[in-house]
This record gives sequence, structure tokens and C-alpha cells, in this order.
Amino acid sequence: MALSIISPHPASLPDDIHLTEQIDHDEYRGPLVSLTAAGIIRSDQLPPEGKCSIAYSQGQIILRKCRRDETYLRIEQYEDGTARVLVGVQRAVAEVRRDAAIRQQVKARQEAMAMAKKRESMRDPGIDAVRVALHDSPAAFKVGDLCMHVDGHYLEIVEGYGLYGVWMENGRYLDEETNKAFDYKFGYTARELGKGKVFYPAHVLLDAEGETKHLTLVRL
Repeated sequence: MALSIISPHPASLPDDIHLTEQIDHDEYRGPLVSLTAAGIIRSDQLPPEGKCSIAYSQGQIILRKCRRDETYLRIEQYEDGTARVLVGVQRAVAEVRRDAAIRQQVKARQEAMAMAKKRESMRDPGIDAVRVALHDSPAAFKVGDLCMHVDGHYLEIVEGYGLYGVWMENGRYLDEETNKAFDYKFGYTARELGKGKVFYPAHVLLDAEGETKHLTLVRL
């Protein structure tokens, strides 16, 4: 016997029922007794004994996936007494929701592209301005100290812990003279024997015995 489908969207919902509007259906979650009392489903539409879900289309029980229209209904019943109910919507409603979702996606993509372009074209504020804006971290190594890189080779500290401009392919700033990208990073400059100084972030430098020495507090 065909079972008629109750119309979705009751005039009001109790607080224990959560409604989410998807493109082609409305999803209700909440206690089974509340969903029934609100008129979203009927007791004769529940899954038969031994089953946890059931689906209808055109008033008939269906066993395969089908197009979700205003006659679609799916009930998933859980052991804790709650249920998830999917109620299909009319094609016109689904088209409006799909168009709105596409517009939202396009807008989000445009905003992301604009933000990326803004980061690429950001002017260098100057090292003094960046130093004021950032918080210093405690330094452990001093100029002349011997330290070990995490890769195992030894280095000599050339300049103490501070803020340095570092050439980086994905740097946020653009040097006007060389037209090269760079960013500001906290760390040290150090060198291997017979080589020039290089910037190193603090977390890659260990003491001469290979133990962690520079600790930075991080606030989550």
C-alpha cells in the first residue's frame, strides 16, 4: 500500500530538532519522538523491525538511490532514540539553492584570488615597522658560540637572535632594487668553516652536543 509523504517544513520546530537545508533536500536531526510529534514523519513510516533505515519515493518504498524530489523521504533510526530524516524539495527550490551555492562558491574564489593578489603586491613596510609589530622570542646562542645544525654539521653564530630579511621564492614582500621576493624571519645568522654567513631559524640549531637549547614559547 502506498504511503503519502507529509509536507516538509512545519510552521515551527522544537529546540531539540536541527534543520539543515541542502540543495535537493532538507535534513532533520533530533529525537524520534520529537520528529514524529512535529509532523515531519509518521510512526507508520518508520523502518520495520530489524532495520535501521527506510526510503520512499512517490509514496512507495525504494531500495535503490533515486532522484530526490518533493516525494522523497528517507529515515535513519539510531539506537540512542534519535533519527536523521531527509525530505526532498521541489525542483524549483533545488534550482534556487543550487544557484545560490554556485554564487557563494564564485564569490569565495574571487575573494581568495583578490587576497592572494594583495599579498603578492604588498609593499615592504620596513624592518623597523615589522620589528615593532612582532614579539621577540628569548635567544640562547651568543655571537661566536659553536652550535650544531639538525643535519649534523657544526656552525658558528655570526649574528645574534633577531629579525632578518630573508630571500624566499614565496616571500610576502618585493625588494624594489633587485625585484626579488623576501620575508622577515626571526632567527640567527651562522656560518660553516670557510663559508659565508647564512640565515637559520632557531628551531634548526642545537647546541654543540646536539641538544635543544633555544626554546620558544608558543601561545595556542
